[in-house]
Amino acid sequence: MSDTEQYAMGLKAVETLHKIHALSASANVGIAGWQERYSAVIDERIEAYRREGTPFKGSDIILGYIENNRSLLRIWVMR
Repeated sequence: MSDTEQYAMGLKAVETLHKIHALSASANVGIAGWQERYSAVIDERIEAYRREGTPFKGSDIILGYIENNRSLLRIWVMR
C-alpha cells in the first residue's frame, strides 16, 4: 500500500474505534455478571473435554491451572 492508502486505512480504523467506544455496556451486565457467564462457559468446555475430549500429556496440569487461577479473572476485570 502506498503511504496515502495506509493513511486512509488508519483514518477508517480510528473512525471504527470511535464508534465501538461510543457504545455503552448494558446496565444489566456488570463485572460480576460477566465473570459468572465466562466462568459458566469455562465449566461447560472443561466438562465437554472430560466427557468427550482426547486426553493428552499435561492436560491435567492445564485444567488444574485453570481451576486454581479463576480468581485472577476477577482481579484482571477489576482493572
